[in-house]
Amino acid sequence: MTERPPTRRAANAGYLLISPAILGAAIGFGIGALLGVPGLMAILGVFIGLIGGFFLVHARFRDL
Repeated sequence: MTERPPTRRAANAGYLLISPAILGAAIGFGIGALLGVPGLMAILGVFIGLIGGFFLVHARFRDL
């Protein structure tokens, strides 16, 4: 019988990619609300969070 790879790795990678984007949007929205441009800062936070998420996924799943 062959070993099956763990099936939850894809779900974990998805969470590691999306979570920083959501957190970045929330932080960007909060900072933007203080500066008067919440929408722009939220979008910027999403992109910064996605970049961070890609680095997290790459660091965590480097062996794939």
